[in-house]
Amino acid sequence: MKLGYFTMPVHPPARSYVETLKEDREAFILADRLGYSEGYCGEHLTDAAENIPNSMMFVATLLGVTSQMKVGTAVVNLPHSHPVVVASNAAMLDNLFEGRFILGIGAGVLVLAGFVRFELARRDPMLDPRLFARRGFGVGSLSLTLQFFAQFGFLFVILQYLQFVLGYSPLEAGLALLPMALMLMAISPRAPRLARRLGVRVVGAVGLALMGAGFLVFTTYVTPFLLDVSGFAASALPPLLFVSGAAGIVGTVAVARTLDSRPVGSLLAPLGVGAASLLGLYLVGAVRPATVLLLAGVGLGYAAFATAVQSRMLQVAPGSTDLASAGVSTAFNAGIAAGSLLGGALLPGSGARPLALAGAVLVALALVTVAVDARWGRGLRVDGSPDLDGAADRR
Repeated sequence: MKLGYFTMPVHPPARSYVETLKEDREAFILADRLGYSEGYCGEHLTDAAENIPNSMMFVATLLGVTSQMKVGTAVVNLPHSHPVVVASNAAMLDNLFEGRFILGIGAGVLVLAGFVRFELARRDPMLDPRLFARRGFGVGSLSLTLQFFAQFGFLFVILQYLQFVLGYSPLEAGLALLPMALMLMAISPRAPRLARRLGVRVVGAVGLALMGAGFLVFTTYVTPFLLDVSGFAASALPPLLFVSGAAGIVGTVAVARTLDSRPVGSLLAPLGVGAASLLGLYLVGAVRPATVLLLAGVGLGYAAFATAVQSRMLQVAPGSTDLASAGVSTAFNAGIAAGSLLGGALLPGSGARPLALAGAVLVALALVTVAVDARWGRGLRVDGSPDLDGAADRR
């Protein structure tokens, strides 16, 4: 078996740039001495924590201090440089390293454009690009692409970020991610049952977007709130986040028991808990025991509502799987983006405490939206036909 080495690399932004560059070089030199067969370095132009803006220049510094390991770029951002310049520099490096240099490139939309043109010219294309012009297929594919992009990007970087940037130990980083794994374990067994029922309402999408924005205004910036408002030490953050995640599992299990008998109530209750918890954090966030309980309420409400709205979607829009899932996912992602932007706008000028109030207001608006629709909504399915069961479900 041959071993390879890859690094982005990631360092706390406050550290000395000179020191982190030396450490990155020493890592490659050590890998070469340990007999690694290949080593690759990434490059990033806009991230302060990832400090290599030119991977080819960095690789060039390894000339003369490595002897057997192949070294490469992962990857050169080709749209940022003229391809001829990249090719000529790569050829020179390959000769200087006597064949030990490997060029990795990220061509971006250039490769995509070439693929589309190639597929359009074929009689039996592997993937016909014209399929994306169909609303259900195109929107559904875009939604899945965004979800997988976010998911795998998160999984790729989160452990390194927690340990190298925030200073978590490996055990603390693992505990911080444990609620995510437990949540998947709780939801996955119920997925087949939910998949047999399908649907979505406009109110579900609107409520989900408001809920996402409300919770994300606060949870995206929960660290400064817990540190600055509640006065917790940085070492207390992993257990606190674990408590919030564990409460989310409890909320998911609890709401699953009421989805069939109280579909609308299963939407209203988590929103009420979330809004009350966020308001409580604004009022008594400086009291640590209360903060722990209220943070658990936020986690419970967030997870329970997400589960309830997905189930409600599966109940009221049969026959529109792609469109329904894409609508809910789009609304949720829009809420996340809006909440993060609002939190970023409030934090520098107002501090962390008003974020809880802003989140409470938005979640309360989602609560009102669902309640009003449950009382006076027309109950139309996503395809426009009457929802004959809507009156019975509004309880």
